[in-house]
Amino acid sequence: MGKEELTSSELLAFARHDFLNDLQIILMHLDLGNPSEARKVILKTTKAMGQRTLLSGFGFPKVQQWLLTFDWVYTAFRSTLTCAIKKGPRNVNDDTLVAYLEAVFNEIEEVIDPLSDYDVHFDIFAEEKEWSITITINGELPETKETRISPDNLKIEETISHNLWVFKLIGQ
Repeated sequence: MGKEELTSSELLAFARHDFLNDLQIILMHLDLGNPSEARKVILKTTKAMGQRTLLSGFGFPKVQQWLLTFDWVYTAFRSTLTCAIKKGPRNVNDDTLVAYLEAVFNEIEEVIDPLSDYDVHFDIFAEEKEWSITITINGELPETKETRISPDNLKIEETISHNLWVFKLIGQ
């Protein structure tokens, strides 16, 4: 991952930590007499878990793992995920796609301000014959960007403007 790959024990520890944090936030709202806020946290958390579950139909198990562990590896970002996935054959090597995503984010980490906040949203879309990963980053971004060479069988669309970068990978 440009960084060491997480072990199964580390993955479980991070997942357990995140789950306990969600429970503590719910408990805090209940203790403060805000059941409606606790309900919002429960709904937000279950929606996020549902979106993560949909990734299994994407057909890229290593990309799925990369997305599910993104927050733990790339700590400069806060991520969200949405999925609309139909199963189908995918014409890209899973390892190649993960290596490409890692290279992009390792490059971004080198040029962003470590004291700024960055939100990243992953929108995964897949039909039977075409799929895409749209990455939208909000935050204080550098004015320049590298020209990226696309892996085989991928189309890349990229736009960058003040504090918004949209990067889309499209494959078949």
